[in-house]
Amino acid sequence: MKSAIISEPVRQLPANVIDFRSHPVVRALENIGGSVSSNRELAKLMSVSEGEASKRWREIEDRLDIVRVGKQLSIRLRA
Repeated sequence: MKSAIISEPVRQLPANVIDFRSHPVVRALENIGGSVSSNRELAKLMSVSEGEASKRWREIEDRLDIVRVGKQLSIRLRA
């Protein structure tokens, strides 16, 4: 008698859904254990341009605490 091998289904998200835990902004902020004080700093952590960093954090803006004071921008994960 053959034993059946049961494999778990591959979890795939629809194309329009962003996987929060694997998002590059989340990974960058978790790697440093806190927040960044500028979009430039975030861009350096992710090894992308400042424009790309800005685009990326805006994708998950509803999950971030963003504080602007003049030209300063603080970005951190919400608790």
